[in-house]
Amino acid sequence: MKTWSLERLSFQASDSGVTLRSIGDGAYEVNLVDTAAPTAPTGWSAWINIVVVPADMLSSIPEAVRMTMFKGTYMGAGPAEKKATRSIMGQSIEGDAQQGTIPRPCHLEAFLAPLPDGGALFFGTRVVDGFASDVAEAFFAQVAASITVAPE
Repeated sequence: MKTWSLERLSFQASDSGVTLRSIGDGAYEVNLVDTAAPTAPTGWSAWINIVVVPADMLSSIPEAVRMTMFKGTYMGAGPAEKKATRSIMGQSIEGDAQQGTIPRPCHLEAFLAPLPDGGALFFGTRVVDGFASDVAEAFFAQVAASITVAPE
């Protein structure tokens, strides 16, 4: 287990097969590669898109379109097919679940968790079909449970 940190974000996850990178201001991608299948095509993995949304930005986005906007921007996903629940930072958060096709057939989940400063944390998961779902779920749960966002 390793503590991963970048800018204001930190979390606990395995130190094997995990990468963390910034994909924009306050936006991050955490990727888990299937180390048991190193010759699998690129994209055969599970990953999380995390976006720290400041309070002033969040308040400027109508509540009715927030999830659609973040899913479309950071996951290339449209309307949800069903609801999902995940524990994020000790809170039970309801979000969206659906099938996707980018970069290949996959299962997506997306959540907006409130932050103490009035902002929010967008937490979007994606597991490509063919990747071990139990491994992906353990990875998602570990990151969601341990994630912290430092104050600005």
